[in-house]
Amino acid sequence: MAVGSALKPQNYDFVQEIFNKRVILTTVYGCTEIMGGCINSVITLPTRRGEISAPALGNAVQVVNDSDEPLVGEIGELVLTKSIPSLALGLWGDTDGSLFREKYFTKHPGTLLKGRF
Repeated sequence: MAVGSALKPQNYDFVQEIFNKRVILTTVYGCTEIMGGCINSVITLPTRRGEISAPALGNAVQVVNDSDEPLVGEIGELVLTKSIPSLALGLWGDTDGSLFREKYFTKHPGTLLKGRF
């Protein structure tokens, strides 16, 4: 399993060549703020080079453009559209919650910004 982001196609090919395609190579993407993955590999779905299979169970994940319009098959911001139980409640020392709101809820109101894909 590779973690952190989708495995680069050439790295996927390299691992498959070494193991003679006898392994299921999976990747996950997550972050500290949710203390887990937001998109994961699902071994019952096809494994494709350079891709991650599906949203993690219970995560409302979407890719949006700068106008908060949903995207499919294009590069955009990966966001969570609903809160999840493991989402951080705030940041250390941010007594009124303003820094937490500024960092995670202002660019795409109502979502938790995750990363650039």
